[in-house]
Amino acid sequence: MRSDLVSVVVPTYKRKPEMLKRCVDSVLSQTYKNIELIVVDDSPSDHPFREEVKSFLNSYDNRIHYIQHHKNMGANIARNTGVDNSNGKYIAFLDDDDEWAPTKLEKQYKLIYNNPNVSLVYCRAQIINENSGETKPIINWMYRGSQYHRLLKQNFIGSNSFVLVDKEKFYMVGKYDESLLSNQDYDLFIRLSKDYEIDFIDEVLVNYYIHEGERISTNAEKQLQGRLALYEKYLPELKKDKDLYTIWNIKNIPLYYRVGEKKKATKSFLKLFAKRPIFLMNYLRGTLDYIKLSK
Repeated sequence: MRSDLVSVVVPTYKRKPEMLKRCVDSVLSQTYKNIELIVVDDSPSDHPFREEVKSFLNSYDNRIHYIQHHKNMGANIARNTGVDNSNGKYIAFLDDDDEWAPTKLEKQYKLIYNNPNVSLVYCRAQIINENSGETKPIINWMYRGSQYHRLLKQNFIGSNSFVLVDKEKFYMVGKYDESLLSNQDYDLFIRLSKDYEIDFIDEVLVNYYIHEGERISTNAEKQLQGRLALYEKYLPELKKDKDLYTIWNIKNIPLYYRVGEKKKATKSFLKLFAKRPIFLMNYLRGTLDYIKLSK
């Protein structure tokens, strides 16, 4: 079996070198050795740790290529910048506050190399709370093959850090959508699954850290913008399936509530309940069961 170059793209934003070191070390210590690491610094030009990060990375390992945006442009643009400056046949993405198990790339590469119809390979992950030290697995269902419709219902793949992607197929579906403020990974996964197959490694290979620093997942306004943008983007598909259309509208409700639009959240809930009470209650019951399983 060949050993194709894998390009690892890490967008970084307002991180100290010591936090970034954990992420970088997990890449450089992979058992799969034919890699290049592209770190795209998307911090504001006046951020106090910017030059310190630059010096750290430039002196660290010759497999690291450091790129600075002249201003903050967003993580999706930073990832596209990284891919556009990569040389690998395959691309892996890693958020700057997460880390990989040493065998992640090796196991994913073997699977995607032997399956030319596969666009991405994902894996399981665990959540680590940096304050409490608590660790718990992310509970999700694993599916392979053609899964476009199932993925429209639920992002069971996870986040950018979980996947290895075929670079040619990444470009074929149009890269990351730079207009989205959140859910860029979910949008990419949906588009890849529409045209190609997906596969998985049924092992925990990613540590997903929860901390007090900035994350898109903690920004309710960006979460709502991204979700509503995706809703409009896939609305023609959603309207073809009554259940799918209802599910997407249900998932918008807590985001309205989180940004303070409580009246809109309540109105949306009552409207859905009036139209499909049994479906709504069954969906909420299933959600509560999942939450209990995840604890």
